[in-house]
Amino acid sequence: MTWSRFRIRLWLEILFVVLVPLLLLSPGLRQVMHSDRAYSILFFTLFFLRALVLLHFMKLVLKWLHKTYIAPKPQGAANLSAKKANRALLGTSLLLLFLLLELVFMFVPQTQDVYRLGLANKVWNLYYREPENELRFRDKPLAGRMNTHKQTVIFLGDSYTHGIGIRHNRERFPDMVYAQMDSSKFEAFNLGRGNTDTRDEYLRLVDFGLKPDYLVLQYYHNDIEKVGAKYGYFNASQTGYKSKKPSLLKKAGMFIGLIPLECSFFLNYTAFNSAGFFFQKAGNDYKECLTKAYSDTACVREHLNDVESIIRYSEANHTKLYVLFIPDARDIDFTQNLFDRHIIPFLKTRGVHYITVDQAFRKHKASELIINPLNAHTNPFANAIIAEQILDSIPELKN
Repeated sequence: MTWSRFRIRLWLEILFVVLVPLLLLSPGLRQVMHSDRAYSILFFTLFFLRALVLLHFMKLVLKWLHKTYIAPKPQGAANLSAKKANRALLGTSLLLLFLLLELVFMFVPQTQDVYRLGLANKVWNLYYREPENELRFRDKPLAGRMNTHKQTVIFLGDSYTHGIGIRHNRERFPDMVYAQMDSSKFEAFNLGRGNTDTRDEYLRLVDFGLKPDYLVLQYYHNDIEKVGAKYGYFNASQTGYKSKKPSLLKKAGMFIGLIPLECSFFLNYTAFNSAGFFFQKAGNDYKECLTKAYSDTACVREHLNDVESIIRYSEANHTKLYVLFIPDARDIDFTQNLFDRHIIPFLKTRGVHYITVDQAFRKHKASELIINPLNAHTNPFANAIIAEQILDSIPELKN
């Protein structure tokens, strides 16, 4: 193989290694696939091809090192200086170490809240994500469970109800509650979906079509985000709702700065696991936005109208409604205060039952309640606490 052809092949391999993570992170890849199975096959095909290319690239580097600095030189060739050889050996060793770490961290899954940039999170989802039913809910198939003689219980909420970061369905609070029910009398459905707010949940409930006897509406403090973004309280860096568009220069800088994190599993993993300071700052900014949104009367009124839609739906269909409040386990006082000041008084005026878990959470450290430092969703232990509070509040569900 000529040197020019070798260089072309080398650059093609480097390009493949760089572009595959960008493709895996792209939401478009999932959209063009017709099924989860097809998406998984394509994902792992690209995944293992990248691993093979990395191994081949390491082989080429070792061959070059051996040929240039280790193998005996032909007579008449100029002797390389020891300093130059040492530099080349050090640089090559660092490159090989990086490639080895890149290869290893491709197979290190970690559930993270960083959905758009978390390569380890992508791998975790492919390894552990439970199958979805016909309506793309993380729940059992609907066939044979709709319109039966049983009383129906619907769990409606966001990522906490869906079970983000939870490996097995049985470790989520809806399934734990269902396990305590008499299955000959009750049928339960999980309509949880991540990154949704109260308005989304109402529309999801109506579209589902089945009118429940019991409805457990899970509420989290970020349910006001989309309405708050409309009033200008959240920007792209805080929620992903782009009420304030960044300048072209800032977008270019962010793009260039994020490229290494988007193209390398090793850099991606180490960056997110060592960026505690930046996450803390972002969290403080987010709290400020939340405080402003909940302090704006017009913003809260519009948000409560969405809650009112679910209340009216429950009244019209003779559904027993219970609103479940889940606080942020890392700052229970802050989030529970938002509930106590702005949402719970409204529910009391409408005669709606509500369930709180903050007192039970306060008995434990935050680290005992969340999945990991990068994913603050409730872990199986916290889900068990939530399930217990639900059953205490709705004793008729107990077998």
